[in-house]
Amino acid sequence: MSKGDRLKFPPRLGEKYREALVTQKEFAPESERSQYKYHLEALDELEGAINKGADIKTISKLLRSERHNFGWSYLSGQAGQKVETTYHEFATEIEKQIIRAKGFDWYYNGGRKMETKLAPDFTLRDGQGNEWKLSNHRGKTVVLLFYPGDNTPVCTAQLCSVRDHWSEYQATGAEVVGISTDTVESHKGFAEKNQLPLRLLSDTDGEVSAKYGMKSWLPGRSARGVVVINKEGKIAYHKVQPLSLFRPKDDEVLSAIARADQI
Repeated sequence: MSKGDRLKFPPRLGEKYREALVTQKEFAPESERSQYKYHLEALDELEGAINKGADIKTISKLLRSERHNFGWSYLSGQAGQKVETTYHEFATEIEKQIIRAKGFDWYYNGGRKMETKLAPDFTLRDGQGNEWKLSNHRGKTVVLLFYPGDNTPVCTAQLCSVRDHWSEYQATGAEVVGISTDTVESHKGFAEKNQLPLRLLSDTDGEVSAKYGMKSWLPGRSARGVVVINKEGKIAYHKVQPLSLFRPKDDEVLSAIARADQI
């Protein structure tokens, strides 16, 4: 690996995260202490790999693994929230370095070259009961925002954030739609309650979610994920979160839209 590709361990953010883990481990219930210990060991492993100049693929694998395992952890109360906050600040800084070096698709596709393929066509009804067909939008970039459910905390925050950045999404010229397994009626109420500008599509049988690999650990639900389809109808960006604990960042989605026709 060239010197220019070497990652730098963020000492200030890493120390904040370590201090939060150590402090909260002392006061955590006995049942949670092993989880804090696990995350301290994972932090040491990641720091060691970066400082020894491990290749970016190895570091990416460690970071993605820790993000996955962090999602399974149960860290209660404000103490747990502080640990999660400092962790995500720390991990995001490393992810930014990886993305700057290798790009979004390389990182989120596990270090493998993105293989484009035609997006499976489908027709679903929106919150007004109108049919929406993917192939009718060929020649235009399309963004599919899969999410687990209407009126749930993270999903509401996600779609309200899209609403708040709507002018930026519109400026790209992309067609942006949300998809979940909720009913048409649920979508109608959810959109009206939160003044959502995007169309919400009802995938009640989960067939479309399955076509796009949005398998969730929650029965009957879609995973949280983002799919960007370029003007040729090919999948240019695909990211799925089986645990669905964290909402996608709007700047990442907007960047993926901007890159869609380069794939």
